[in-house]
Amino acid sequence: MVAACRLLRELALILGAVVAALFVVRVLPRAPAPAMDRVPRVGAGLSLPNPARVPTAFTNAVLSRRLRDGDAVLFGSSELAFDGVVAPHRFFPHACGRRILTIGRAGYQSLPIALTLASVKDALSPRSDVSIILSPGWFAEFGTPSGAFLRYLAPEALRTLFAKDDLPLALRAAVARQIRIHRDEFSGLYPDWLLPTWSGLAEILPVSMGERYVVPRRPVPPAENFDWDAAERTQRERTVAEAAGNPLGVEMSYYARTKATLPKAVAPLDRFGVERRDLYALSDLLKSSGVKARFIVQPLHRRVYRDLAAYDRRVDEATAQLRRDGHRVVEFAREPFDLQLLRDSVHFSGYGWVKVQRAMCER
Repeated sequence: MVAACRLLRELALILGAVVAALFVVRVLPRAPAPAMDRVPRVGAGLSLPNPARVPTAFTNAVLSRRLRDGDAVLFGSSELAFDGVVAPHRFFPHACGRRILTIGRAGYQSLPIALTLASVKDALSPRSDVSIILSPGWFAEFGTPSGAFLRYLAPEALRTLFAKDDLPLALRAAVARQIRIHRDEFSGLYPDWLLPTWSGLAEILPVSMGERYVVPRRPVPPAENFDWDAAERTQRERTVAEAAGNPLGVEMSYYARTKATLPKAVAPLDRFGVERRDLYALSDLLKSSGVKARFIVQPLHRRVYRDLAAYDRRVDEATAQLRRDGHRVVEFAREPFDLQLLRDSVHFSGYGWVKVQRAMCER
């Protein structure tokens, strides 16, 4: 009888443990596992829209190889969604005779770019050829949107960063600020009560499974005597045709959607501070490794927005600091504004992309 009671008690304990486990799995909120893309084939031109959707080890291997070899690496945000024949990952190897890696989509701003580079800091050197499309849209938010931060920085990537002793304090503070401000959105994925205890956070984030990726050095045919002027003319004519005669020179579909709301007001200037701080942290990271990066300032359409003088002064302050840090700044004339440069209020047209890549090819 005693043995039977003991057996029943043990069965009850086991059943209780199973029920508790099912409750945790089915009832308590859990961070969803990120959807992963197939690892792409590494060719002369490679685009990684979201580095969090491929294994972190793969992103770091490809990026490290490109940085060490002096190949072109281009970071940007929504403008990299352009998918025409002159998209950088297609056009640049053919026109310039060099390999290129592009990383980013909407919301991939100064902070995610800085953290991505910090994860491969050992690969940064004066030989690295880094270009960054600096979009004025970045300053329309109070820094990188939290949704974008979660979307582009996988927990494994952050764990790798937190294990680094040389992660600049400015970047650690920026991550802590993101999680502190948006703690509800980060709940269940990045528990804020552990911050800024980096070692504690590192312990709960996923551990790399140890993948190793070998990135081949495929040769690129030399672009001898490429006619950049002809390419610009061709894309300019195509941009004019797509505008179909509208007074802004933008794609007709964009003009039809927005003409009733023009001209637009720019974002409040009090939003500049957070993104500018992140931008300067990115600049310092590159400078500390001897990298003279190329910041390509994507302009606002001078006929779509009104009252841009104060906004221009803030952008000038930021680019002046970048120049003081030794970086190169590529800007396009504000007046007279080239109507064919953009396909909408802020994104480069095919013609604009040819001009950008021409500047990148002139090292």
